[in-house]
Amino acid sequence: RSEKGISLVPLCTFVKKSTEKNSIIFVNGKDRFLSMQLSFAIRCFGHRATFSDFSFPFNESVLVEWEKRNNYCNDFELHSLDDFLNLSNKYSLTHLLTTRDQVGELYNIPSIWNGKDLILYDVENVKRFLSNKSLKQNL
Repeated sequence: RSEKGISLVPLCTFVKKSTEKNSIIFVNGKDRFLSMQLSFAIRCFGHRATFSDFSFPFNESVLVEWEKRNNYCNDFELHSLDDFLNLSNKYSLTHLLTTRDQVGELYNIPSIWNGKDLILYDVENVKRFLSNKSLKQNL
């Protein structure tokens, strides 16, 4: 259990059993501490990579990239869904994990896992959903 009371066992079990081994998950927690916990759990128990984990890198060559990723995570709510999809293309992100109260533009998009407090989206499903929605609006 995390400090916020979120049970991470079902999430990590699902991630490990239902996502590809090369998956990269963007974690958008309510705050930095929750994001850190979620990212750590996904990496250690779900055996999947995360976009940013807020763990300070002790290698100078990755400091700038680490800071860029953390800034994007910190400012997630300031960006549009299109911004996120562009980021997902750039970094080969496969999934987005967010808290239920931060789904924003993703509200009507089907998720692949729903917990009491967390929702996991497959980025390709999000792209397909938006593409289909756009096609229907243009007809």
